[in-house]
Amino acid sequence: MSKVRWLTAIAGAAAVSALLLATLAAAEKPNYLFWSAAQMAEMDKKLTSTLDASKGSRIDMMATNHSFFMVTHREANSTSGEVHQKYADFAVVRSGEGGILAGGKLADVKQSAPNELRGTIEGGTLHKFKAGDAYYVPAGMPHQTIVEPGKHFRVEMLKVESRDGFKDPVEFLSLNSALLSETEAKLKTKLNKFYMANEDFIKNDNTQFHLNHKEGTAESEIHDHLLNSRSSATA
Repeated sequence: MSKVRWLTAIAGAAAVSALLLATLAAAEKPNYLFWSAAQMAEMDKKLTSTLDASKGSRIDMMATNHSFFMVTHREANSTSGEVHQKYADFAVVRSGEGGILAGGKLADVKQSAPNELRGTIEGGTLHKFKAGDAYYVPAGMPHQTIVEPGKHFRVEMLKVESRDGFKDPVEFLSLNSALLSETEAKLKTKLNKFYMANEDFIKNDNTQFHLNHKEGTAESEIHDHLLNSRSSATA
């Protein structure tokens, strides 16, 4: 029997995904998108060949009126600290290693775009990551990508719109690959009648993030106001 581990991010009525049910907003048609490993590898090549002056690149894989899904690649620190006033960042590290300097205060603030601020981070905590790790930066938190010379840091990122009336997490969430592997081992002992089990890391009406382990075919389902973003690993 095949076994599949899913890192699943689900966002309420305003998000996008790697395995995708698009937002159900009136202006957008529900859709499903899938990218094969070969397609992702081609994107990896494109990322390394299209670096800008700051040694960064990105590919927007799908966007809605609210949130979007992308892959990003950096070979140096991002040029400044930033605050997304409207969006949270959920990311799975695809390859390389780097860090996210998060928290503290954003000084010398400039409005770089609607709902986007740039400046210098004073204080903050550096969280280090490598391939297989995951992290969540809540909306409104100063953060900056840090990459040591000679290294690269590539992530799959879901930007999730914060919605009025919903209380999303306000703390930085760090999930390393060892923790995820330990959680998966625990899930293998808790399979339901459909040979699947979940562990929630974030769960509210607007945003959910969980680890999902499957060893069989699950029930069919419809999310009437939620979107799925999944990064998979098989064994």
